[in-house]
Amino acid sequence: MPIHALSIFACLPERQALGYLQSQCGFSRQVCSGKLAQARARYGKPMPRAGHPDIQAIPPEYAPYLEQVKSNPRFKETIDNGKLTYSFQLVEIEPLLAYQYHISLEHLPEKCDTLDAMLRTCLPLEAGDLSIEQPCWEKDKVTITSLDLNTRLYDRPLHLVYDPQEKKRALMGLIIGTGSPLVQVVKFEGRYYLKNGYHRAYYLRMNGIIQLPCILLEANSEADIGLSAGTLPMNILKSNNPPTMGHFTNDRAFTLPIKRFKRRIQISWAETVEV
Repeated sequence: MPIHALSIFACLPERQALGYLQSQCGFSRQVCSGKLAQARARYGKPMPRAGHPDIQAIPPEYAPYLEQVKSNPRFKETIDNGKLTYSFQLVEIEPLLAYQYHISLEHLPEKCDTLDAMLRTCLPLEAGDLSIEQPCWEKDKVTITSLDLNTRLYDRPLHLVYDPQEKKRALMGLIIGTGSPLVQVVKFEGRYYLKNGYHRAYYLRMNGIIQLPCILLEANSEADIGLSAGTLPMNILKSNNPPTMGHFTNDRAFTLPIKRFKRRIQISWAETVEV
C-alpha cells in the first residue's frame, strides 16, 4: 500500500517534477501533467520571511535536561564530532527552508502541549529504535532490509575483536543503527534550513505550536546542510519562491500516494589466497 503524504514537488522545474511523480507515485505522464498543474496552483506565492525564522532561547530552567541531551549516543554524530558550533534554541517553524520532498502522514508523534513534552520529543535522550526484517543469508553475502529509511551503516561500521592471548578466533562485525533522532536546524549564509525532524515540526505546527526546540547548527560549508541526491537541490532553495515548512502547514503542499520504499543494506565477503 502507498503512503499518504504531503509533497512540495511543485517548486521543481517541469521535467524534474514530472520525473518525481513518475518515480514516486507511478503515474502515467498524462496524469502527472494534471497533478503538476494542480500542485503549482496550490504552491502559490513566496512565503513570508522564507529562511528567516524568529529564534528564542530555551528557558534556563531546562539547562539540566539539555545537558543530558549531550549524552545521546547520536549527539557527537549530530555535531560532526565537534566540528560544528551548536546551541539549543526555540526556532519558528514555518519560515524554515524545507528540502525534504514530502512528509508522510503516517505515524505522527504523540501530542505535545508543553515545553517539557516537546523537549522529550524533539531532543530525546536515547537513540531511535532499530527495526529490521529477518536478515537473508547467502553463501557469501547477507542482506538486511528495513522499512525505516533512517536505518544505515555507521561511518566506521567494521569492528574487529581479537584476543591475542586466546588466539583461537577473531570476531568481526558491522554496526547498523538509526541516524540522529535530534531535531536539527542548520544556519548557512544567514538562512535557516530544517535538516532533521520534518514530521515533528509539521505535527507541532498543526497543533498550534509556533516554535520548536532543536539543536541549531552553524554550517561551515554547504555540505553541512545535509542535501543529497534524494533532496531538493540548492538552486531551488535559493530561488525567489523557495519551499518552506509553511508550505506544508498552510495547505500549500499537494497530497500524493507515495510508493513505500525500503532501505536495503547488502554486505558481501570473499576469501582469496595471494602471493
